[in-house]
Amino acid sequence: IMVLTKAFIVLALLSVAMSMQISNIDVPTEEDLHSQMVAFNASINLMFPSHIGKPAMKDPNDMTQRFFVIGDFGAFFNYRELSKATDAMNDLAAKYDYDHIVTVGDNFYWDGIDNINNRWKTWLCLSVFKKSALRNILIYPTLGNHDCHNDINNEILLSKYDYQWRFEQEYYVKVTPLKDDSKKFYVNFMLNSCKTICPPGNIYQYDNDECARFGFPPGGEEVRKHYAWIEEQFARYSNDPDTAWMSISLHHQPYVHPGEKLALLPLMKKYGIELIITGHEHWNEYSN
Repeated sequence: IMVLTKAFIVLALLSVAMSMQISNIDVPTEEDLHSQMVAFNASINLMFPSHIGKPAMKDPNDMTQRFFVIGDFGAFFNYRELSKATDAMNDLAAKYDYDHIVTVGDNFYWDGIDNINNRWKTWLCLSVFKKSALRNILIYPTLGNHDCHNDINNEILLSKYDYQWRFEQEYYVKVTPLKDDSKKFYVNFMLNSCKTICPPGNIYQYDNDECARFGFPPGGEEVRKHYAWIEEQFARYSNDPDTAWMSISLHHQPYVHPGEKLALLPLMKKYGIELIITGHEHWNEYSN
């Protein structure tokens, strides 16, 4: 009976949050947004009490650089599995100091965010990162093919409504200072894979079709601008004596997609990229 009562209250609160949102879908006020978030968080805390509490004390002498990587995750129909994954992340974050969370695209299935004023799906998917030890760890996203099926600016605008979601540009550089007092930093180039798979040249028909759907024709101006930016940033940080090591984060694998093999891999080799972080294939990789 208690479980059924909780479920009923949760559904009621979610209905309130969603109805408030729909009634103000054109011009939601800050007060409306705050009320929606309060109602939504109340429902989440009722159903998942593990969201509440304080993280354990961590070793202040731990100099290890740690960050989480998650990709292909934002599906409300997959909420239970996503919550289990973030339970494991929450357990680790309670024991060790994690700098941030990186996403490698396909943040919201099936077609990204179609309307920034209709955020119930994004709130549901991001609520799992509000658990006790995760809630203060910032999320730095990249885009995947599903995200690019709608206006990618909606995922950028989401940064205004979720304090963890730090996505100010469609591609950017994430610089993280090392913890060892060396004053050096780790550089992660956060790329837009919807453009990196679309350079000019001999690419598979599948990629051609995807590029057309994204609105980025192979070798088009937007693609050329992104690749020019990539080389500029690679050159800048590879020549910086304070750069300890460099990685790229993106959705598609450069060793698999022919467009990236053609245009991105040579740049990575030229400038000494040491780590590639990707998603798309829905495999699991565990590292310690």
